Amino acid sequence: MKRSSVIYDDTDEQYQALFPLFQKYQEMLGELGMLDLDDLEVETLRMFKIHPEVCIKYARRFPYIFVDEYQDTNPSQSAILKEIVREGITVISAIGDPDQAIYGFRGADVGNFHNFANDFPGAKKISLLKNYRSTEVILKGSSILMGKEKPLEGIPGKGESIRIGTCLTYSEEAEMVVEQIEKLMGGITLFSLDSERVSSHEDGEDLGFGDMAVLYRLNSQGDGFEEAFSRAGLPYVRSGERALINQYPVNIIWRFLQTLCYPDNDYYLKAYMDLLGENGLDGDKISRDCTLEGSLEEIIDHALSLHEFNLSSKESADAVRRLKVIAENINGDIRSFLDKLSLDRGIDHTALSGDRVALMSLHAAKGLEWPVVFITGCEDMLIPCSLFGDHDEAEEKRLFYVGMTRARRRLILSHAGRRKINGRILDMEPSPFLALIPSHLCIPLERAAWKRKGKRYKQLDLFPG
Repeated sequence: MKRSSVIYDDTDEQYQALFPLFQKYQEMLGELGMLDLDDLEVETLRMFKIHPEVCIKYARRFPYIFVDEYQDTNPSQSAILKEIVREGITVISAIGDPDQAIYGFRGADVGNFHNFANDFPGAKKISLLKNYRSTEVILKGSSILMGKEKPLEGIPGKGESIRIGTCLTYSEEAEMVVEQIEKLMGGITLFSLDSERVSSHEDGEDLGFGDMAVLYRLNSQGDGFEEAFSRAGLPYVRSGERALINQYPVNIIWRFLQTLCYPDNDYYLKAYMDLLGENGLDGDKISRDCTLEGSLEEIIDHALSLHEFNLSSKESADAVRRLKVIAENINGDIRSFLDKLSLDRGIDHTALSGDRVALMSLHAAKGLEWPVVFITGCEDMLIPCSLFGDHDEAEEKRLFYVGMTRARRRLILSHAGRRKINGRILDMEPSPFLALIPSHLCIPLERAAWKRKGKRYKQLDLFPG
């Protein structure tokens, strides 16, 4: 409704019944002196339309505009660009790949990419046909999946076949990934040798843990891999799409500092008190007399000591660490810091540093690459994802394409016959997308033979009866 009200100068008919609620919501935002995330774009566009002199000011400030990932722009963003460039002062250049348009659920419109030449007359098109990341096999398999006549040229060379791993259950799939990582590393524990997952003569492939990623369609699938990795002692980092301000105790610190910066805003105060109640903290016992003087690190440390948070879990301690890293890199005051947190959308690629296996959703992997990539859960209902009702088949296919092309050297696709989703055990079938990849590009995944464990030795009794 926000976008249509400014782009089409009228609210779409399908929203008319909701307009009173929309209007009340906007009035409440105005009373609180607040904007929501969509407003940052919509109100900018409205300002450019109503006050063209402001648009000219910014056109002169930015004579050259470069847009990356143009296929992921939404209608508001595209309209803002058109307003600026229309003044005739600015030159625009955009790069993108319509095959990687995977954010339709967030309002992105791949049509912006296809309409670029019409929106900006005189645009020159340059096609980039070489790929410096993935091997020819990976590029050929992914391009055929997308129905393309000719794949990109793979500069790294032909490469090895795509591996297909077939598992009975999701638990076996997680153990299979652990086994393959140990094998690629040449064995990391004595158990690796004892179980014959790897042989003593295998030296690995000169890979580190940070050279591998495990991708999946739903964030909840990462739980099983965390358990398996923890049992095996594999270092990992899990990158989700949950914003830092939604993680304990940063969620409370964020709201607490908002109440201090904006003491007259009842919304911030209520949100803060609600969080205290949800986490069993007594708001009456926490002094709100916290000074905002000093460095951001000092302010955060003071807030932490006032609340006496339980930071015993790895997740909470890591959330505080990330909060302090953001504070260290802020060039501004406490309000700039709070704005930075509020705009965080959850995909934190800086958290992937270090020699650790990356666990993340296919959406979060966009823009990244690894020598070895596992795409797990390649099953119907998951890839494409139809568990939650209607789905965009074309976008789901593009998402799988993005996952495949994250791999530089080795790509492993796995699927399980049974999987636990939302507490239910479901019988699964292989993803129909797997059948679109030519069989001559794939081979079954080689898996170590598991020895049947013998009976445990029984401790002799000192006093046999």
